[in-house]
Amino acid sequence: MSIPMNRVATMMNTQVSLRAADKTDLPAVNGVIERAIMGWKLPERVKRLSLPLYRYNEMDLEHLELCVAEAAGQIIALAAWEPAEASDIPRLAVACCCMVCM
Repeated sequence: MSIPMNRVATMMNTQVSLRAADKTDLPAVNGVIERAIMGWKLPERVKRLSLPLYRYNEMDLEHLELCVAEAAGQIIALAAWEPAEASDIPRLAVACCCMVCM
């Protein structure tokens, strides 16, 4: 999926902020997820059947950390993770950097 150049220029000049998500963000969060999934190069049926499995609800917020990125008052990206015990992490895991929402 390509983004029009005028939109790219606007996005580059827009301040992006990160914050923890709450239940009022779920419709926008699920909208971001839906747009991403619909961009997958898979048959429409596969995307349609997969989409419900990727949607978040209020119960998920009790178990996950969900962080959103906002630009111009709209949620444009998200990250979600849940705590894990050290024993649950594969021994050969690659180290990564994570940004934590305040």
